Amino acid sequence: MNELRELLATRGTQSDTLVLHALREGLASDAERSGPAAPLHRLLRGCFALDETASKSSFARALRRHGDTAQALMAMLAEGGEAQVAGLMHSLLEGRPKPTGALAAGLKGEAAAQAQAAGGAVKAAFDAFTNTALRSKGSTAEMELSLAWGAVEGALLDRVEQQAGTLAFAHGPTHRAAVARARELDEQVARSSIAEMLQALAAAERPRILARPSEWDVGHEGAPWALIEVPVRHVWHRAAPIAALQLRGNPAAQQLLQLYAAVNGAGLFVPLQHAPHEAGLVLISDDQWDTEREHVMTWLTLGGDEDLPAWAHSLVPIAALPGDASRWVVPLEGPLAGAVLLSNDDVPEERARYASVAHFIAALRLRPHEVMANGGYVSYAVPEHAFLLYPEGYAEEDGGADSHVEGRDSDAPGRFRPTSGTKGRAARSSSTSRCNSRR
Repeated sequence: MNELRELLATRGTQSDTLVLHALREGLASDAERSGPAAPLHRLLRGCFALDETASKSSFARALRRHGDTAQALMAMLAEGGEAQVAGLMHSLLEGRPKPTGALAAGLKGEAAAQAQAAGGAVKAAFDAFTNTALRSKGSTAEMELSLAWGAVEGALLDRVEQQAGTLAFAHGPTHRAAVARARELDEQVARSSIAEMLQALAAAERPRILARPSEWDVGHEGAPWALIEVPVRHVWHRAAPIAALQLRGNPAAQQLLQLYAAVNGAGLFVPLQHAPHEAGLVLISDDQWDTEREHVMTWLTLGGDEDLPAWAHSLVPIAALPGDASRWVVPLEGPLAGAVLLSNDDVPEERARYASVAHFIAALRLRPHEVMANGGYVSYAVPEHAFLLYPEGYAEEDGGADSHVEGRDSDAPGRFRPTSGTKGRAARSSSTSRCNSRR
């Protein structure tokens, strides 16, 4: 397997956006080095240039500036059955934007009702975003294409798959960093149990999520490109596991049993000052499994899609991101038994996001912002500004004096005694891969 095929193999565990970023770093500067794949090499280079121009200005300007690339991409999309996205691009290229209407419908539906109910800074930020996105046909078409850009990325990588043996490529710093992060999780799992990792998370002094505005707000709304600290706390539930104990004897459930022996539900990374005052991630208590499993299967079969892997009925929902219809789930059967998947994204593709429950908890311990960033739903409102902050980092000081962990057993500091807390809500469907970039 060459290095490009190694990178493409990670499409099962990360978004096409990230794969393309790593591809861009490692693609040779001279297209002729790719031999018969030189035309695809040039198309990739052209698409990277178009994307960069769009990020700095607009899709309309980028499509006109890179007209040949735009035409090639539209032809590729039409050939692959993405005529609507191609049509959206064509309308912007011709200077006659024609939004599909999907964005307007989404912003006037359940999302608007949620923002209204939340009120305050959340409603102000939502209203500002809606006004920006819908103020003209051009701005709406721009935003729709940004949200649909995952179709372009997917089609490009499908073509790269076909010519991976010929394209001139060598791993760049992004891939090496991803390998380092995976090694870091492996090392954490090797030296700490699930209970110990959760204990360390609970004992952290001054935990803060580091967040910043989206690229779109920085480039178009004047938001500052600076990390802002969002102090957070954790709220642990107090309940003895019952349903989890029924999984004893199932080899794939051993780490689930360890998780629920340590804590049976929690609200993690709850902002102390910023709105909304809800958990950045909810660990689901086992008395909610049936309700959450029904929710998962409803979304997986939405629109009559029954073509799911046979092991989908064995999913155990263990965590949720606020606002996202997906759940973090663990299949107890099949080739991915014991791994952790993000339901709407990973189950249909039959891919694992984390190799085990322990790896998932290690990610929450070391890099929680990466877990919360999935889907682009977790964000924080800034009262004095009409933009949202999105998680991009995590910081803490070691120690436990400031960590707001209620109900810890003073006689056994190494053991959890969780307390009750709030449960996050699920409202919107999973986003397209382009939402993760929030351009």
